[in-house]
Amino acid sequence: AGLAFWYDSTNECQGIADGTATAQWDDLSGNARHLLQATGANQPTCQTAAGDLANGRPVLDFDGTNDSMVSAFASIGAAVTVFVVFDIDVDGTLFDGDDVTDRKRLISDGTVNGGAALVGELANSVDTVYVRTVVFNGASSASYRDGVTDVTGNAGANLLSGITVGAAYDGSPLSMFNGQIMAVV
Repeated sequence: AGLAFWYDSTNECQGIADGTATAQWDDLSGNARHLLQATGANQPTCQTAAGDLANGRPVLDFDGTNDSMVSAFASIGAAVTVFVVFDIDVDGTLFDGDDVTDRKRLISDGTVNGGAALVGELANSVDTVYVRTVVFNGASSASYRDGVTDVTGNAGANLLSGITVGAAYDGSPLSMFNGQIMAVV
């Protein structure tokens, strides 16, 4: 129970040059569940130039080709709520688990999967900042965009042990997120 992880691009990119690759996105929750990416070509970049900001704040840009970040940690349970603030260029995976077994997945179109899939129905627009909230709680699971219910039902009862941001756990090309992520909480 309690805050499991908190990633904020404003904290990560403040004072960083525009276009700088990010190898570590610090966890602000105090749990040291930092997101990491050792391969330079797969690191998202800080966007800090005036034209790249979202609501006046820096963002982490994921290129939709190979950018992702991972944090491995012990299971935080089956009932989990996650908030993601993002802006899309092309829909893709906002987050997933870090392996095939204990994983929960949220795609920017609202589709969720925690062992069973619920397909989102609210289409996103490019250059619009959204807050996507997903509640993983077995048969009482739900996905919301900006507070509006998108889909409800049974998303399965998988646990969440580890998190991959910007892609599915296996990095499959069709799952890569192309856009900006401001926060994952």
